[in-house]
Amino acid sequence: EFDAQENIRLRQQIEQANEGLAPYLTRRQLRRRHQTVKFVKTLGLVATVALLGYSWLTFNGHKPPVAPVKLAQPVAAKPQVVQPVVEMGTLKLSGELMMDKPAK
Repeated sequence: EFDAQENIRLRQQIEQANEGLAPYLTRRQLRRRHQTVKFVKTLGLVATVALLGYSWLTFNGHKPPVAPVKLAQPVAAKPQVVQPVVEMGTLKLSGELMMDKPAK
């Protein structure tokens, strides 16, 4: 019987202590809930900004840099040797060329 009375007395002390701490516990719970809501809002905002930034780059015509095109080096044209067409009787000697010039 002594143990039963002692248990009842201890239980009442615990309940009184819990009642005294109740306002503090609710404040703590409210603060924690407020911090959780604030964290979720911030996380949502960051995710939204990241998604908008990615979408802006993707849909706004952003094109990745194009690698420079390598132009073909111009090939030096080999000089074509023009073979004169020589017919018999058309060649003149240097002395004959001098005679063809009009006199001054």
